[in-house]
Amino acid sequence: MQIRTKSPQEMQSVIGEKLIQNYARQNKIEASQKDIDHYMEKMEQFMRDDRNKRETRSVEIQQQLKAGSIPAEQKKQLQSELDTLESLHEQDLKDESAGKQEQQEVLKIRQTMA
Repeated sequence: MQIRTKSPQEMQSVIGEKLIQNYARQNKIEASQKDIDHYMEKMEQFMRDDRNKRETRSVEIQQQLKAGSIPAEQKKQLQSELDTLESLHEQDLKDESAGKQEQQEVLKIRQTMA
């Protein structure tokens, strides 16, 4: 099979889909629509829970940093963690504002994974 694309994400998606299909075929694995729907629900719930945990942790870190009575090394670690959480939050916002076509592509990839 030849695959030609300039998009690493598209290449990853196509290869991943083919590998999953081959694995399922070789191991006689077949998911019902009920199985897929259940997986999708659990994945959405996990992602919501993860966002909530990250938001809570971000607030905790901000409060710790405002307190100011922490060692410099710990402050550096907390700031690094906060930067990562803020970056993930920005990515969440981008994902939410993505175009309908892009959201459909992500949904298709998740259903394939399921």
